[in-house]
Amino acid sequence: MLSNFLSFLQVPSYRPPFALPIFSTAGQPYSRIMVSASDAASAEYEIRENRFKLGRILKNFDSAQGPIRNVLDHIVNVVRPTTKIDEPYAVKTLKHLIKNTRKRDCLALWEAVCNENPATPCVIFPIPKADITDVGAQMKQMPHVFFMKMLRNPDVLTHHELRPVRHCTRPFMKNAKVTEVCINPWHYTMVATGLVQNKMPCVWLPAERQPFDASRPAFTGYASENFDHDALCSPGGVPNATIEEAPASASDAQSPTTSEAAEPMDTTQLIEVKYNHPDYWCDIIYYELNQRIGHKFSAKASSIIVDGFTSPTDEDRFCLGQLNNINRDKATLEARKNIGRGIRLYSINGEVFIESLCENSVFVQSPNTNMRLGYHPATVCKVPRGVSLMIFNMKQFEKMFSEAVERGYEAVYALMRMCVLRISFVKGWGSNYRRSKVTMTPCWIEVYLRGPLEWLDMALTQMGPPHMQCSSNT
Repeated sequence: MLSNFLSFLQVPSYRPPFALPIFSTAGQPYSRIMVSASDAASAEYEIRENRFKLGRILKNFDSAQGPIRNVLDHIVNVVRPTTKIDEPYAVKTLKHLIKNTRKRDCLALWEAVCNENPATPCVIFPIPKADITDVGAQMKQMPHVFFMKMLRNPDVLTHHELRPVRHCTRPFMKNAKVTEVCINPWHYTMVATGLVQNKMPCVWLPAERQPFDASRPAFTGYASENFDHDALCSPGGVPNATIEEAPASASDAQSPTTSEAAEPMDTTQLIEVKYNHPDYWCDIIYYELNQRIGHKFSAKASSIIVDGFTSPTDEDRFCLGQLNNINRDKATLEARKNIGRGIRLYSINGEVFIESLCENSVFVQSPNTNMRLGYHPATVCKVPRGVSLMIFNMKQFEKMFSEAVERGYEAVYALMRMCVLRISFVKGWGSNYRRSKVTMTPCWIEVYLRGPLEWLDMALTQMGPPHMQCSSNT
């Protein structure tokens, strides 16, 4: 079977059709659409590259026999041409599986692949010593995620999407030191389906606009609610915190169902405003000091990379190295050289995570995360290399949204600051640094979360006018 696959790759006349399928998360095509010749050529090139990459990976194991041979052949049937694979890590992991995994575990892995049943035994994979970290979340690569992608679900992105079954004896533990882990793909379930299977988050608003009440005290606002670049800095300097591990638990990765706030008993006088998934989940704007550079990047792919390289920007990659600035100073030039692999941002049904990929730490200001961790809203969190952090929690935002509705228009409007994230590369800012403002850092980005912002906009449209009357002095 493998030889046939490799021979297929060598056929130079192979050209995929111009009508390319659009796949759902379950791998079934929704429909077929016609694309332009340039788009088709780009897609064709990517498909061929991924096929050759998979062929090169499997060619390293031509001599494999027994259950491992069967597992490798099964990979050909699971991995789609559009699935992105880290080739060096794939070769390294499969070699480690063959060399260091017990025979009974190899048999158990093939048994799990054949039966597709969670009742199959654990498959213990010893973590290479070079990859062991103090906590599992700091590992650069997750073996259980790799085997889930290769043997069961090629759409899985991160370990946040996976939850171990109860009877698994060696589950992946993100907050503990991991020396061995179960890689049985059927010992993990996908948890990133909350907004699909459950009710969408929503808030309830009065059906009729409320008239302005001059006697009602005006909303004083949250701390640092303005959107000026300097506004999120407290007068005494922004406090700082270092995130040494991803604080989000597996249960946190599940999206919310309905608001935790009690719903009114009589809903005849209320309007339900539901959250909707936008086509593009965030907009990213790049700055150097206080100057905006280039056009905004709108993210459609659920996982995107922001790095310092010069490759053409794609739908899942924003390369800062290609952006020019005639006023760029020496300090900014040096900082940009250290962006390197940058960061990965990914959205799992409304919840947003960041993963630091570069050699240097990145610095994140997320009011939503600060509220969840009990920090001052303007705190800047240092995220070291290889660490993941949840930077937007939809369940918490929904709860705050429902509470803000009771306080009025200004309280809802102030929540917009929760939907804007600031991320600085290489250099931090705040009370522990000589740079007190984000506009003093050489290179940084601002991330606008479209889904929550559009949800707030829908609610504000239904609400009455603000209680603070506008004038030339406001």
